[in-house]
Amino acid sequence: MKYQYLDSDGQKAGPSSLDEIRTLSSNGEIPADPQVCAEGDDNWVALSTISSGSSATAAKEKPAAADKSVPAGDEPKKTGSAKKPLPFAGTFLADWVGKLLGIIRGFLTPALVDSSLNLAKHFGQYAVLLGGALGFIAAVVAAIRHNSFGLFLGGLGFLIALAVAQFAAVKFLDASDKLIESTPSRLSSLAFLDCVGLLTILAAFMVLLGGIVGSIKGGGVSVLIVALVSATLLTFFSAVSLNPQLASVQSGSASAGEEAIGILAFFLKGLLKLVPLVFALFGVVGALILLVGMFAPNSAFVRMLGQMLPVVPIPGLGGPGLSGLGVVLTAALLPIITYFMFLISSLPLELWRAILSIPGKLDSLKR
Repeated sequence: MKYQYLDSDGQKAGPSSLDEIRTLSSNGEIPADPQVCAEGDDNWVALSTISSGSSATAAKEKPAAADKSVPAGDEPKKTGSAKKPLPFAGTFLADWVGKLLGIIRGFLTPALVDSSLNLAKHFGQYAVLLGGALGFIAAVVAAIRHNSFGLFLGGLGFLIALAVAQFAAVKFLDASDKLIESTPSRLSSLAFLDCVGLLTILAAFMVLLGGIVGSIKGGGVSVLIVALVSATLLTFFSAVSLNPQLASVQSGSASAGEEAIGILAFFLKGLLKLVPLVFALFGVVGALILLVGMFAPNSAFVRMLGQMLPVVPIPGLGGPGLSGLGVVLTAALLPIITYFMFLISSLPLELWRAILSIPGKLDSLKR
Protein backbone atom coordinates (compact mmCIF):
# COMPACT_ATOMS: atom_id res chain seq x y z
CA MET A 1 0.00 0.00 0.00
CA LYS A 2 1.18 3.52 -0.80
CA TYR A 3 1.08 6.43 1.62
CA GLN A 4 1.21 10.20 1.39
CA TYR A 5 3.37 12.03 3.91
CA LEU A 6 4.15 15.57 5.06
CA ASP A 7 7.63 16.79 4.17
CA SER A 8 9.83 19.23 6.13
CA ASP A 9 7.78 22.16 4.79
CA GLY A 10 4.47 20.63 5.90
CA GLN A 11 3.50 19.91 2.29
CA LYS A 12 1.92 16.68 1.08
CA ALA A 13 4.26 14.37 -0.82
CA GLY A 14 4.17 10.86 -2.20
CA PRO A 15 2.58 8.43 -2.54
CA SER A 16 5.42 6.16 -1.40
CA SER A 17 5.78 2.89 0.43
CA LEU A 18 6.38 2.80 4.19
CA ASP A 19 9.96 1.59 3.64
CA GLU A 20 10.68 4.51 1.31
CA ILE A 21 9.23 6.99 3.81
CA ARG A 22 11.28 5.47 6.65
CA THR A 23 14.42 5.74 4.52
CA LEU A 24 13.74 9.43 3.82
CA SER A 25 13.14 9.98 7.54
CA SER A 26 16.36 8.24 8.60
CA ASN A 27 18.34 10.26 6.03
CA GLY A 28 17.00 13.52 7.47
CA GLU A 29 15.23 14.51 4.24
CA ILE A 30 11.84 14.65 6.01
CA PRO A 31 10.88 14.94 9.72
CA ALA A 32 11.98 12.14 12.03
CA ASP A 33 8.38 11.00 12.64
CA PRO A 34 6.29 12.43 9.77
CA GLN A 35 2.52 12.33 9.47
CA VAL A 36 1.35 9.77 6.91
CA CYS A 37 -1.98 8.90 5.31
CA ALA A 38 -2.90 5.84 3.26
CA GLU A 39 -4.07 6.43 -0.30
CA GLY A 40 -7.81 6.90 -0.43
CA ASP A 41 -8.00 7.68 3.27
CA ASP A 42 -8.09 10.96 5.19
CA ASN A 43 -6.77 9.71 8.53
CA TRP A 44 -3.34 11.23 9.20
CA VAL A 45 -1.23 9.36 11.77
CA ALA A 46 2.40 9.44 12.90
CA LEU A 47 4.70 7.07 11.03
CA SER A 48 5.90 5.55 14.33
CA THR A 49 2.36 4.28 15.06
CA ILE A 50 2.37 2.08 11.96
CA SER A 51 4.23 -1.20 12.25
CA SER A 52 5.66 -3.00 9.23
CA GLY A 53 2.92 -4.66 7.21
CA SER A 54 0.12 -2.69 8.84
CA SER A 55 -1.91 0.14 7.39
CA ALA A 56 -3.37 3.34 8.66
CA THR A 57 -6.84 1.99 7.85
CA ALA A 58 -6.29 -1.07 10.01
CA ALA A 59 -5.05 1.10 12.84
CA LYS A 60 -8.17 3.17 12.52
CA GLU A 61 -10.50 0.16 12.54
CA LYS A 62 -8.82 -1.61 15.47
CA PRO A 63 -10.56 0.39 18.22
CA ALA A 64 -13.90 -0.34 16.56
CA ALA A 65 -13.37 -4.07 17.06
CA ALA A 66 -12.71 -3.54 20.75
CA ASP A 67 -16.04 -1.78 21.16
CA LYS A 68 -17.88 -5.10 20.64
CA SER A 69 -16.98 -6.12 24.19
CA VAL A 70 -18.97 -3.24 25.66
CA PRO A 71 -22.37 -4.44 26.90
CA ALA A 72 -25.46 -3.02 25.22
CA GLY A 73 -26.78 0.03 26.93
CA ASP A 74 -23.41 0.80 28.55
CA GLU A 75 -22.01 2.68 25.59
CA PRO A 76 -20.90 6.20 26.53
CA LYS A 77 -22.96 8.99 25.16
CA LYS A 78 -21.41 10.93 22.35
CA THR A 79 -21.07 14.56 23.19
CA GLY A 80 -20.00 15.54 19.71
CA SER A 81 -18.34 14.31 16.59
CA ALA A 82 -14.76 13.11 17.06
CA LYS A 83 -12.26 15.48 15.57
CA LYS A 84 -9.17 14.08 13.94
CA PRO A 85 -5.96 15.98 14.58
CA LEU A 86 -5.05 18.16 11.64
CA PRO A 87 -1.55 18.19 10.20
CA PHE A 88 0.52 21.09 11.44
CA ALA A 89 0.28 24.13 9.22
CA GLY A 90 2.74 26.93 9.87
CA THR A 91 2.19 30.61 9.39
CA PHE A 92 2.93 32.30 6.11
CA LEU A 93 6.37 33.39 7.30
CA ALA A 94 7.22 29.93 8.64
CA ASP A 95 6.15 28.33 5.36
CA TRP A 96 8.27 30.81 3.41
CA VAL A 97 11.32 30.11 5.58
CA GLY A 98 10.74 26.37 5.20
CA LYS A 99 10.64 26.66 1.41
CA LEU A 100 13.78 28.82 1.46
CA LEU A 101 15.53 26.18 3.57
CA GLY A 102 14.46 23.51 1.10
CA ILE A 103 15.97 25.52 -1.77
CA ILE A 104 19.24 25.96 0.15
CA ARG A 105 19.34 22.24 0.98
CA GLY A 106 18.70 21.43 -2.68
CA PHE A 107 21.72 23.52 -3.67
CA LEU A 108 24.11 22.51 -0.88
CA THR A 109 23.85 18.80 -1.61
CA PRO A 110 26.09 16.11 -0.08
CA ALA A 111 27.60 15.46 -3.52
CA LEU A 112 28.58 19.13 -3.85
CA VAL A 113 30.13 19.19 -0.38
CA ASP A 114 32.08 15.96 -0.88
CA SER A 115 33.41 16.98 -4.30
CA SER A 116 34.40 20.43 -2.99
CA LEU A 117 36.23 18.96 -0.01
CA ASN A 118 38.07 16.43 -2.19
CA LEU A 119 39.08 19.23 -4.55
CA ALA A 120 40.31 21.27 -1.57
CA LYS A 121 42.46 18.34 -0.40
CA HIS A 122 44.22 18.00 -3.75
CA PHE A 123 44.50 21.72 -4.35
CA GLY A 124 45.92 22.24 -0.88
CA GLN A 125 48.59 19.56 -1.43
CA TYR A 126 49.81 21.28 -4.60
CA ALA A 127 49.73 24.68 -2.88
CA VAL A 128 51.85 23.35 0.01
CA LEU A 129 54.25 21.76 -2.49
CA LEU A 130 54.56 25.07 -4.34
CA GLY A 131 55.11 26.91 -1.05
CA GLY A 132 57.86 24.48 -0.06
CA ALA A 133 59.64 24.93 -3.40
CA LEU A 134 59.39 28.72 -3.20
CA GLY A 135 60.61 28.73 0.39
CA PHE A 136 63.67 26.63 -0.50
CA ILE A 137 64.45 28.85 -3.50
CA ALA A 138 64.19 31.94 -1.31
CA ALA A 139 66.58 30.41 1.21
CA VAL A 140 69.09 29.52 -1.54
CA VAL A 141 68.94 33.05 -2.98
CA ALA A 142 69.44 34.56 0.47
CA ALA A 143 72.35 32.19 1.17
CA ILE A 144 74.08 33.20 -2.07
CA ARG A 145 73.61 36.91 -1.43
CA HIS A 146 74.99 36.66 2.09
CA ASN A 147 77.42 33.87 1.36
CA SER A 148 75.85 32.05 4.31
CA PHE A 149 75.78 28.27 4.44
CA GLY A 150 73.55 28.53 7.50
CA LEU A 151 70.71 30.04 5.46
CA PHE A 152 71.01 27.19 2.95
CA LEU A 153 70.86 24.61 5.74
CA GLY A 154 67.84 26.43 7.18
CA GLY A 155 66.03 26.24 3.85
CA LEU A 156 66.95 22.59 3.44
CA GLY A 157 65.73 21.81 6.96
CA PHE A 158 62.45 23.58 6.25
CA LEU A 159 61.97 21.57 3.06
CA ILE A 160 62.58 18.27 4.87
CA ALA A 161 60.23 19.21 7.72
CA LEU A 162 57.55 20.27 5.24
CA ALA A 163 57.87 17.00 3.30
CA VAL A 164 57.30 14.97 6.48
CA ALA A 165 54.40 17.20 7.55
CA GLN A 166 52.79 16.98 4.11
CA PHE A 167 53.04 13.18 4.15
CA ALA A 168 51.29 13.17 7.52
CA ALA A 169 48.68 15.65 6.24
CA VAL A 170 47.69 13.25 3.42
CA LYS A 171 47.27 10.40 5.90
CA PHE A 172 45.39 12.39 8.54
CA LEU A 173 42.98 14.03 6.07
CA ASP A 174 41.78 10.55 5.08
CA ALA A 175 41.88 9.38 8.71
CA SER A 176 39.59 12.26 9.71
CA ASP A 177 36.95 11.16 7.21
CA LYS A 178 37.09 7.59 8.50
CA LEU A 179 36.94 8.83 12.09
CA ILE A 180 33.75 10.78 11.38
CA GLU A 181 32.16 7.75 9.70
CA SER A 182 33.08 5.46 12.60
CA THR A 183 31.70 7.88 15.23
CA PRO A 184 27.95 7.92 14.61
CA SER A 185 25.64 9.93 16.82
CA ARG A 186 21.88 9.98 17.17
CA LEU A 187 19.35 12.79 17.57
CA SER A 188 15.66 12.34 18.29
CA SER A 189 14.89 15.17 15.89
CA LEU A 190 16.88 16.92 13.20
CA ALA A 191 15.00 20.18 13.76
CA PHE A 192 17.90 21.61 15.76
CA LEU A 193 20.32 21.00 12.90
CA ASP A 194 17.90 22.60 10.44
CA CYS A 195 17.87 25.73 12.60
CA VAL A 196 21.67 25.68 12.89
CA GLY A 197 21.95 25.39 9.10
CA LEU A 198 19.55 28.27 8.56
CA LEU A 199 21.24 30.56 11.09
CA THR A 200 24.69 29.71 9.74
CA ILE A 201 23.80 30.50 6.13
CA LEU A 202 22.25 33.78 7.29
CA ALA A 203 25.45 34.55 9.22
CA ALA A 204 27.48 33.83 6.07
CA PHE A 205 25.35 36.30 4.11
CA MET A 206 25.68 38.98 6.79
CA VAL A 207 29.46 38.49 7.06
CA LEU A 208 29.85 38.80 3.30
CA LEU A 209 27.64 41.87 3.17
CA GLY A 210 29.58 43.43 6.04
CA GLY A 211 32.87 42.74 4.26
CA ILE A 212 31.66 44.43 1.08
CA VAL A 213 30.42 47.48 2.99
CA GLY A 214 33.61 47.62 5.08
CA SER A 215 35.87 47.49 2.02
CA ILE A 216 33.87 50.24 0.30
CA LYS A 217 34.10 52.45 3.38
CA GLY A 218 37.89 52.30 3.34
CA GLY A 219 38.71 49.02 5.02
CA GLY A 220 40.57 47.87 1.95
CA VAL A 221 40.72 44.56 0.14
CA SER A 222 41.89 42.75 3.28
CA VAL A 223 38.47 43.22 4.90
CA LEU A 224 36.75 41.74 1.85
CA ILE A 225 39.14 38.76 1.73
CA VAL A 226 38.53 37.93 5.38
CA ALA A 227 34.77 38.21 4.82
CA LEU A 228 34.90 35.92 1.77
CA VAL A 229 36.88 33.27 3.63
CA SER A 230 34.60 33.44 6.69
CA ALA A 231 31.45 33.31 4.56
CA THR A 232 32.76 30.26 2.67
CA LEU A 233 33.51 28.35 5.88
CA LEU A 234 30.10 29.26 7.34
CA THR A 235 28.36 28.16 4.13
CA PHE A 236 30.02 24.74 4.21
CA PHE A 237 29.18 24.31 7.90
CA SER A 238 25.58 25.14 7.01
CA ALA A 239 25.70 22.46 4.30
CA VAL A 240 26.87 19.88 6.86
CA SER A 241 24.07 20.94 9.23
CA LEU A 242 21.43 20.57 6.51
CA ASN A 243 22.88 17.21 5.43
CA PRO A 244 23.67 15.56 8.79
CA GLN A 245 24.65 12.27 7.13
CA LEU A 246 27.88 14.04 6.17
CA ALA A 247 28.73 14.15 9.88
CA SER A 248 27.39 10.62 10.51
CA VAL A 249 24.36 11.91 12.42
CA GLN A 250 21.22 9.76 12.35
CA SER A 251 17.65 10.37 13.43
CA GLY A 252 16.22 8.04 16.06
CA SER A 253 14.96 7.75 19.61
CA ALA A 254 17.33 9.35 22.12
CA SER A 255 17.12 10.45 25.74
CA ALA A 256 17.86 14.01 26.79
CA GLY A 257 21.44 13.09 27.72
CA GLU A 258 22.00 11.28 24.42
CA GLU A 259 20.53 14.27 22.59
CA ALA A 260 23.03 16.60 24.29
CA ILE A 261 25.89 14.26 23.41
CA GLY A 262 24.68 14.06 19.82
CA ILE A 263 24.55 17.84 19.45
CA LEU A 264 28.02 18.38 20.92
CA ALA A 265 29.42 15.55 18.81
CA PHE A 266 27.88 17.10 15.70
CA PHE A 267 29.68 20.41 16.26
CA LEU A 268 33.01 18.59 16.75
CA LYS A 269 32.52 16.48 13.62
CA GLY A 270 31.22 19.44 11.62
CA LEU A 271 34.35 21.45 12.39
CA LEU A 272 36.57 18.46 11.58
CA LYS A 273 34.76 18.14 8.27
CA LEU A 274 35.89 21.67 7.31
CA VAL A 275 39.60 20.97 7.83
CA PRO A 276 40.32 20.32 4.10
CA LEU A 277 39.03 23.80 3.26
CA VAL A 278 41.22 25.47 5.88
CA PHE A 279 44.16 23.31 4.79
CA ALA A 280 43.79 24.47 1.18
CA LEU A 281 43.32 28.08 2.27
CA PHE A 282 46.51 28.14 4.36
CA GLY A 283 48.46 26.43 1.59
CA VAL A 284 47.36 28.92 -1.07
CA VAL A 285 47.91 31.96 1.18
CA GLY A 286 51.37 30.77 2.21
CA ALA A 287 52.47 30.11 -1.39
CA LEU A 288 51.07 33.49 -2.47
CA ILE A 289 52.94 35.30 0.32
CA LEU A 290 56.22 33.69 -0.76
CA LEU A 291 55.63 34.32 -4.45
CA VAL A 292 54.72 37.99 -4.10
CA GLY A 293 57.31 38.57 -1.39
CA MET A 294 60.11 37.33 -3.67
CA PHE A 295 59.19 39.25 -6.81
CA ALA A 296 57.26 42.28 -5.50
CA PRO A 297 58.24 42.91 -1.87
CA ASN A 298 56.92 46.47 -1.97
CA SER A 299 53.59 45.68 -3.61
CA ALA A 300 50.15 46.57 -2.28
CA PHE A 301 49.59 42.91 -1.42
CA VAL A 302 52.54 42.95 0.99
CA ARG A 303 51.26 46.15 2.58
CA MET A 304 47.81 44.58 2.92
CA LEU A 305 49.43 41.49 4.40
CA GLY A 306 51.06 43.62 7.06
CA GLN A 307 47.59 44.60 8.25
CA MET A 308 46.53 40.96 8.65
CA LEU A 309 49.52 39.15 10.21
CA PRO A 310 53.04 39.91 11.43
CA VAL A 311 55.38 40.18 8.45
CA VAL A 312 58.85 38.74 9.08
CA PRO A 313 61.36 39.08 6.19
CA ILE A 314 63.95 36.47 5.23
CA PRO A 315 67.42 37.87 6.09
CA GLY A 316 69.11 39.12 2.95
CA LEU A 317 66.00 38.75 0.80
CA GLY A 318 63.36 40.97 2.36
CA GLY A 319 59.67 40.52 1.80
CA PRO A 320 57.38 38.58 4.14
CA GLY A 321 59.34 35.37 3.54
CA LEU A 322 59.38 33.84 7.00
CA SER A 323 55.69 34.62 7.43
CA GLY A 324 54.94 32.70 4.24
CA LEU A 325 57.03 29.73 5.41
CA GLY A 326 55.13 29.70 8.70
CA VAL A 327 51.73 29.72 6.97
CA VAL A 328 52.71 26.88 4.62
CA LEU A 329 54.06 24.76 7.47
CA THR A 330 50.91 25.46 9.50
CA ALA A 331 48.81 24.22 6.58
CA ALA A 332 50.70 20.92 6.53
CA LEU A 333 50.40 20.47 10.31
CA LEU A 334 46.74 21.49 10.53
CA PRO A 335 45.21 18.04 9.74
CA ILE A 336 47.36 16.41 12.44
CA ILE A 337 46.57 19.05 15.06
CA THR A 338 42.80 19.02 14.43
CA TYR A 339 42.69 15.21 14.43
CA PHE A 340 44.17 14.96 17.91
CA MET A 341 42.12 17.91 19.17
CA PHE A 342 39.00 16.05 18.03
CA LEU A 343 40.10 12.91 19.89
CA ILE A 344 40.81 14.82 23.09
CA SER A 345 37.49 16.72 22.89
CA SER A 346 35.58 13.48 22.29
CA LEU A 347 36.87 11.80 25.46
CA PRO A 348 34.43 13.59 27.85
CA LEU A 349 31.54 12.81 25.48
CA GLU A 350 32.42 9.11 25.38
CA LEU A 351 32.69 9.07 29.19
CA TRP A 352 29.31 10.76 29.44
CA ARG A 353 27.83 8.25 26.98
CA ALA A 354 29.23 5.34 29.02
CA ILE A 355 27.69 6.72 32.24
CA LEU A 356 24.28 7.08 30.57
CA SER A 357 24.40 3.47 29.39
CA ILE A 358 24.94 2.07 32.93
CA PRO A 359 21.23 1.95 33.95
CA GLY A 360 20.30 0.00 30.82
CA LYS A 361 23.10 -2.49 31.38
CA LEU A 362 22.07 -2.98 35.02
CA ASP A 363 18.47 -3.64 33.95
CA SER A 364 19.65 -6.25 31.45
CA LEU A 365 21.70 -7.96 34.16
CA LYS A 366 18.67 -8.14 36.48
CA ARG A 367 16.69 -9.89 33.80
